Amino acid sequence: GSFYCFSDHSANGQYHPFHEVTGVTGIDATCNNADVLSVSNTFGFASRGPDNLLVSVTWARDQSGCAAKSDVPMREWCEDTF
Repeated sequence: GSFYCFSDHSANGQYHPFHEVTGVTGIDATCNNADVLSVSNTFGFASRGPDNLLVSVTWARDQSGCAAKSDVPMREWCEDTF
């Protein structure tokens, strides 16, 4: 499989870029909810940061073309990915 490219799904302009300073609060809160996003977690993790920024980590609804699900690391790996 290949990595999910969010920008491919933002053509309607609903989502906007944000500055790292704005994102860090929500990213830290979301990424430090657990050690992993487990295969059995059907919701994921979400936190609201400054300027009404919603940060979430969850499984894509459509997993076709993806590798088999396995636990995904959170914490530092998640923060670095954002």
